[in-house]
Amino acid sequence: MRLKAGLEAMGLEFLVKEQYQLPQMNAVRCPGGVNEAEVRKTLLKRIQHRDRRGARPLAGKTWRIGIMGTPADRTT
Repeated sequence: MRLKAGLEAMGLEFLVKEQYQLPQMNAVRCPGGVNEAEVRKTLLKRIQHRDRRGARPLAGKTWRIGIMGTPADRTT
């Protein structure tokens, strides 16, 4: 719930309708004028945050943001 609330508070637009959104992971549209690749690069450098960009037709247009925990980190 906090992830979704935080994304909403930032004014990000969800890719899917509310009834299909998950509390632990969601896809949002990248805001216009934002270099999504630079945002992902900065997050990885600053806080070791890993996200995934949208696949194929959504590449560069969306972010998939989730709370996955330590098991999802392939470096540990």
